[in-house]
Amino acid sequence: MSLPTVVVIGPGKIGRDLLIKLLRSPKVNLIGLIGRNYGTSSEKFSTQYNVPYYGAGLSEYLDHVHDTSIFIDATTAEFHSNHLKLLQPFNPFIVDLTPSGIGSIYSPLASPNIPPKGTSISLVSCGGQTALPLLYELSSCFTHVEYIEVVSSMASLAVGPGTRLNIDEYIHTTQSAIKSLLPCPEVKVILNINPANPPVTMKTTLSMVGEMKYELDKIKSVAYQTQNLVQAYCPGYSIKVPPVFMNDGRLVTMLQVSGAGDYLPTYAGNLDIINSSCVELCEQISSNFF
Repeated sequence: MSLPTVVVIGPGKIGRDLLIKLLRSPKVNLIGLIGRNYGTSSEKFSTQYNVPYYGAGLSEYLDHVHDTSIFIDATTAEFHSNHLKLLQPFNPFIVDLTPSGIGSIYSPLASPNIPPKGTSISLVSCGGQTALPLLYELSSCFTHVEYIEVVSSMASLAVGPGTRLNIDEYIHTTQSAIKSLLPCPEVKVILNINPANPPVTMKTTLSMVGEMKYELDKIKSVAYQTQNLVQAYCPGYSIKVPPVFMNDGRLVTMLQVSGAGDYLPTYAGNLDIINSSCVELCEQISSNFF
């Protein structure tokens, strides 16, 4: 069986952690890391893992290599639109780890269908990848959902400059993704960047309001079944506070994501889950198209 060839664009925190995860996968062949400068720590890092490094950007790579199955964009929302234009004539799978909101949503549980080649495949955001699986499954416990709130808390040291530059895009893209996959008229997303030292592990609190179909025991069962499914591709995903009804009628639960500690510290679960979802997508592409 042939393996899809994969290139990562962006050698920052997300890109480096993703590189290690992709090298561990038996279903893909990582053939390059693309940066913007030579003679940097990014080139040294890539060389350390025997992955070819291209330091003059995507255009340089496309001038030299013409057969790549999957491009993964781990840069910023602003750069992604430019990268998409450059890549579309080559018709590869194009995976977007930025919060650009361009293209079709992929979530291993909530939206598992693989969008076509030559289009942007959006992984939404780290908060989106954390919240969407459980929100999607818990929505089956409601006759209808009137309100959803997602509050994510991440360690300051785990939030890179790309996310900081794109906080508005992060919130908008995450809210839009939830609305597009769940029939809910009102969605609110909040991101807290926590400067505490020692750093806090990534946590996300979900609140849902609506007319329930099931009792709490059934809802908890659905939640833990979802946790187990997500752990198949992101082992550090866990329910920190089981679903509970608050006095004001909200159903509330809290998730925690601990990272695998590949390149980043374990508290950086926010980056770990979007990268884990990305690897799952690449492996699904491999299984279905190669």
